[in-house]
Amino acid sequence: MSTVEKEVAAGRGSARAVAIASSLGRFLVIAITTYLGLLAVTFFIGRVIPIDPVLAVLGDRAPANVVERTRREMGLDLPLIEQFYIYVKNALNGNFGISVLTTNPVMTDIRRALPATTELATLGTLIGALFGVPLGVLAAVKRGSLIDQIVRIIGLIGYSVPIFWLGLLALVLFYAKLQWVAFPARLDVVYEYTFTPITGFYLLDSAMQG
Repeated sequence: MSTVEKEVAAGRGSARAVAIASSLGRFLVIAITTYLGLLAVTFFIGRVIPIDPVLAVLGDRAPANVVERTRREMGLDLPLIEQFYIYVKNALNGNFGISVLTTNPVMTDIRRALPATTELATLGTLIGALFGVPLGVLAAVKRGSLIDQIVRIIGLIGYSVPIFWLGLLALVLFYAKLQWVAFPARLDVVYEYTFTPITGFYLLDSAMQG
């Protein structure tokens, strides 16, 4: 390889490294900006809603001195900007505060709900792909036919109807009316004591224990 070719190859390698570094830098900037934006939105929404977090934790009948002490302990007597700074600093350290609904640390509630949410989302994605991809291919092959129209209607309903409302309708139909499924909970009482929770992911725990 001649000197010119070596210089060209080195230049290409350098340009590729610069492009990769630039892409990585943009990704980091976007990720950090998005994270800070989400923190700002959640923080200010919590300050805008007409719910006093202190009263939500203590109740309406708490003594005034207890309310004021708790307000100081939660930092709610500080200026809003200082509250936001503390909120961001705690969030970066994994401390998301106390939930006003459950009065538990937010991370505790996340650890409790994350396994079930992950399992539900994963199974929903797999089931959607299992049925959606073949139906989409079938509709494309039978374009303009009755099958195509039915698949389009099903897809339109799936995209248009709010998920929470569709879930309630499914509970009414399959649980209350047809009784095809068990009680709407994470685990039916019949299987509640058939395995010992280890990871919190019930499908994984049951598979590990046979």
